[in-house]
Amino acid sequence: MIACGPAFFAAPFSGVLDPYTSGLWFAGGIKRMLTSWTGNLLRVRRSSDNTEQDIGYLSDGTLDITSLATFVGSNSAFIVKVYDQSGSGNDFGQATSGNQPRIVNAGTYDGFMRWDGTDDSLASVNTSPTVAAMSAAGRYTQRSLVANPNSQSVFTQGNLGSASHNSWGYQYQGNTTHMMGYNFTGSNETRNSYNNAVTTEVADLLAFDRAASGTARVAQYRNGAGPTSPVASASGTTTGNFTAETIFIGSYAASAQPNPMNGKWFAIWSNSQASNGVAISAAL
Repeated sequence: MIACGPAFFAAPFSGVLDPYTSGLWFAGGIKRMLTSWTGNLLRVRRSSDNTEQDIGYLSDGTLDITSLATFVGSNSAFIVKVYDQSGSGNDFGQATSGNQPRIVNAGTYDGFMRWDGTDDSLASVNTSPTVAAMSAAGRYTQRSLVANPNSQSVFTQGNLGSASHNSWGYQYQGNTTHMMGYNFTGSNETRNSYNNAVTTEVADLLAFDRAASGTARVAQYRNGAGPTSPVASASGTTTGNFTAETIFIGSYAASAQPNPMNGKWFAIWSNSQASNGVAISAAL
């Protein structure tokens, strides 16, 4: 008779966004976020010869940094594309090498995607859907708050504030003390501002809902709490859909108003996730 010791089995993988796939338009970053996704996480460019390569994930869903290190060596590496794990093909990318966020610095893994705050950005390869509500979430760090007359953008649509476009965005205002969610209808229709500018890593979810009432038209959830009460708000009454636009992460309209931030993973929905805001921001 053979004695058998206890068997140990690895727990099955579970993606942090598995419960929140309704309306999920994009999900991606340095982590596998959905059980349904079996593709690569990133496409990176090596600085020495501009060769590109896809990088996948390990059994626990984290980025395969061993493969990344083997490919990059003592060079630096930059993000060419973040693959959309929702399966919808709404990847985010950057074709201009000088505007690509960094992920390896001279052979050392940064541990995140690093936007330089000068001209780095990632843009959606497809335009956003024409719907009345959108939500955006991410885990990131704002490295610094620069006092300037413009804003430092985390998420924005490409024609934010244009008189002929209904757009949404999430920016740090140049006065260094406010973080602001915007919801435009040709002008500043809805603006919620918060005295919680951040330079430490956070997980945020923003819900932009043109059909909601009052300050609920822009709601923020952070690290499993919220919604945050706005310091100031100006709520419009116009309903209807947002305009189809390119969405940018880490800047507004390509290299304009760039954000010096370290991003880990992001998600965007074509509906309001306010009812899940606390749970999603805790899971991220």
